[in-house]
Amino acid sequence: MKSGYKQTKIGEIPEEWEAVELIEALELQRGYDLPVQSRTKGEHPLIGSNGMIDMHNEWKVAGPTIVTGRSGTIGRLYYEEANCWPLNTTLYVKNTKGNDPKYLFYLLISIDLKRYGTGTGVPTLNRNVVHKHKIALPPLPEQQKIAEILSTVDEKMAVIDEQLAQTQELKKGLMQRLLTRGIGHTTFKDSPLGGIPESWSIIKLDDLVQVNRSITYGIVQPGPFDADGTFLVRGKDYSRGWVSPDDFFKVSKRVEEPYKRARLKKGDILITIVGAGLGNLAIVPDWLEGANITQTTARIAIDSERADSMFYYYVLQSPIGRENVRNYEKGNAQPGLNLADVKKFLVPALPLSEQRQIAQILTTVDAKLQVLTDKKAQYQELKRGLMQQLLTGQRRVRGAAEMAG
Repeated sequence: MKSGYKQTKIGEIPEEWEAVELIEALELQRGYDLPVQSRTKGEHPLIGSNGMIDMHNEWKVAGPTIVTGRSGTIGRLYYEEANCWPLNTTLYVKNTKGNDPKYLFYLLISIDLKRYGTGTGVPTLNRNVVHKHKIALPPLPEQQKIAEILSTVDEKMAVIDEQLAQTQELKKGLMQRLLTRGIGHTTFKDSPLGGIPESWSIIKLDDLVQVNRSITYGIVQPGPFDADGTFLVRGKDYSRGWVSPDDFFKVSKRVEEPYKRARLKKGDILITIVGAGLGNLAIVPDWLEGANITQTTARIAIDSERADSMFYYYVLQSPIGRENVRNYEKGNAQPGLNLADVKKFLVPALPLSEQRQIAQILTTVDAKLQVLTDKKAQYQELKRGLMQQLLTGQRRVRGAAEMAG
């Protein structure tokens, strides 16, 4: 056993800490009913199981407090500084029992309250069950230091979130202007896509595709995973940026061979044509050269001698692309696009040099977004590690503050 630690029913913890049930550190209480017709606009947050839903002119609980979903959406935690009204679909911390509220907030996050949910239809969270969860509780001064360290990381992530929001708004504005007004134009005309520069025209997406690589989907029945096989790209592999190569499915070369028409090359555009992610897009990176796709994804191989694939990737990302998807979408329960309709998507035609200029501007913004996203992920990983170590006493607050920055 490490020096300065003791053995308890929950394992080794610092000598100054106590091994207790959660009820000895805080008390959860069910929120209060407030029918919609009884709500009046005011200055006090009205908090439901998904967070703040409105403002009300009265409050029930003095801030700061902690609120979590009790019914429906359970386990999400919200720290509210102001006096508020937690609804009856929530639980809130009624009594902190002399402990630091912010520390208790992080402690509850670490418990993962969702695992205590019951019910198959609408899940619910029973506070009496949660109260019995065993925790390691440090003295108040150490609670405050731990909360300060974790709050520092949260503040840094909040700054990054603001930078991400600003950069995303910048990209949105640039796409709207550049993809409809171009660069340096002074005269414009009406078109099926709205106002565009006089020198531009409107064509079908299929007019830009390589002659021997038509717009197509891929493998219908991939069969079992084959470790020696070919990467098979599914919609979920690119719906939120590319997943790790380790997470890809591999299809046997025997199954893939009949679908070689759908093989990928660097710079190809992918679009989801079936399911909830309808219209999701990606550009094929070099490490997926030679991979194949499923039948829920279509490949668009832009002819590089006539058009820039990155430019048309941005066009399809923009309101122009989304409107095309809406115009041709079929089905309700399982929305989809026919390949014939994807080929008919209307897009602007403009000089290749201008396409590349516009794509370069937007790629630069995307690069900044990626840097910020990666930075946030690093802080999220740091926070996970700090929570695991600080809330269990594995790492004491000495030295942890330097890690938080």
